[in-house]
Amino acid sequence: MRRLLGRFRVSLSVMILYIALPGAAQLPGSPAAPSTTVPPSKRVWSQVVEPEVPYRRLDFRDKFIFQLHENFRTASLIPLFVSAGTSQGWDNAPHYGSDEAGFGERLGAAALRQASMRFLSDGLMPALLREDPRYFRKAYGGYAARGLYAASRAFVSQRDSGRSGINYANITGHLLAMGLTMTYYPHQDTNGGTVFRGTALSLLGSAGNNLFLEFIPDVLHKFHERKAGAVIGEPKTPR
Repeated sequence: MRRLLGRFRVSLSVMILYIALPGAAQLPGSPAAPSTTVPPSKRVWSQVVEPEVPYRRLDFRDKFIFQLHENFRTASLIPLFVSAGTSQGWDNAPHYGSDEAGFGERLGAAALRQASMRFLSDGLMPALLREDPRYFRKAYGGYAARGLYAASRAFVSQRDSGRSGINYANITGHLLAMGLTMTYYPHQDTNGGTVFRGTALSLLGSAGNNLFLEFIPDVLHKFHERKAGAVIGEPKTPR
């Protein structure tokens, strides 16, 4: 585990240096980025693209920066503790034991799995396959249609060309990240069954995350509307 974490730190450092080097984002022999590319200072590294916002393509380097934002935002801690907690409570894979030390190892394994999954499915694979790792929100239409659309985006992506296609980056990224768990999971969990079950569950989680991203703005909007209505409807206290 310590050896793997050491290798992961080295890989992460190399990747950060890579994206920081001028011109490193351009693959040898690949065409230059169009002049309409938005300056980095004006880019918003949100995982959601709203339908009313003009499309701004992420270039090769952008996608590595995007996955760093995904890995280090505060909300990314929530799934780590949920994963480690449920695994600890049910005493399922990875089998590190049910004591405090076991929970710490589960938490570390969850962090390593999540970091590698986001690096692969939000950074490396989208950059190589020219797919956009962000979620393009539908925002309009019936709840059922929007729900089906959101869930399908785990398997369908928007390409850099603007066309839709199979989300190879997300699928292969999750599969490769689960394959890496065979190098640091306990021996009884290093098998193909664990890898494919974990991949299926993580893709379902990706679909669930899209559903959250699709509908949470509606929930927040309703909440603010009610709050504003309550404030407006409050009788003024006489002085």
